[in-house]
Amino acid sequence: MSDGPIFVAGPDDAASGPDALKLRAAESLERGHAFVERAGDDEARARARVILEAAKPEEVAALIEARQRSDGAFEAQPGPRPEVFARAIKAWVPSAGVLGCFEALSALAELGPLARESVGRAVDYLASAQNEDGSFGDAAEADARLAGSALLGGLLARSRSARPEGLLRLSDFIAERWNPARVEGGETASLAGHASFFSNFQQEKSDEVLQWCGRELERGFRTRRLETATLLGILVRCDVGMLPAATLAPAELLERLLEEQSSDGGWGALEVAGEGARIEPTLWALRGAVRLCRSF
Repeated sequence: MSDGPIFVAGPDDAASGPDALKLRAAESLERGHAFVERAGDDEARARARVILEAAKPEEVAALIEARQRSDGAFEAQPGPRPEVFARAIKAWVPSAGVLGCFEALSALAELGPLARESVGRAVDYLASAQNEDGSFGDAAEADARLAGSALLGGLLARSRSARPEGLLRLSDFIAERWNPARVEGGETASLAGHASFFSNFQQEKSDEVLQWCGRELERGFRTRRLETATLLGILVRCDVGMLPAATLAPAELLERLLEEQSSDGGWGALEVAGEGARIEPTLWALRGAVRLCRSF
């Protein structure tokens, strides 16, 4: 992906085509940024500025690390969460420290490699909180721990300080329970968890799982069951441009993303928990739009 401005208008820009689409995206980014500035907290506003290259990543890192406890865990953020995470967390029942680490590592991963000293301390905390079967969380049923543990595991697999033995135990926990029904039929939290874990941790079932995830990702897009901002959020967690078996083109995704932007500038119109739950999908959309514009 190239560096530099998303789009610089010239005197002879065509009225249609890639340049016009990028111009529309630039206007959309401005409105999305305005939504986060109005409805988000300090951390969300800083994250938006970093995405739009109006602030340095260290500004966000300092805000996140101010929430880290002496034991290495992070304080969980208050307020509503996007439905894709809310469903997983409700079934998952993580401790406050595990949930705080999940949220903090998710935000820190946007800034670059998970190699900070604060990440190492969080990884140490999570190692002490990991269950014997490799999962995380307090739910009695293993299935209830699956999506949340996979989402967290995808982040741990991207950390330079992750412990291999812990990742192997978690990999076995997830792989032993794998079947295509885990990602079929609209279970977005499970789709996001399996896609992010197996994109970042390679084992014998990775290709099979990612093929299924890619097909389901495209099916969700084609049927409009999956909002484009959520789809792009999943790809960001996977740290990939597209999943195997998915044939979605950047321009197609960008067109749909702009179409789904609400009149107030935000994304996440299907979120049921109110405006606060729309902040994260809007940040996914901003980040996704920047990446898509630079890919064609």
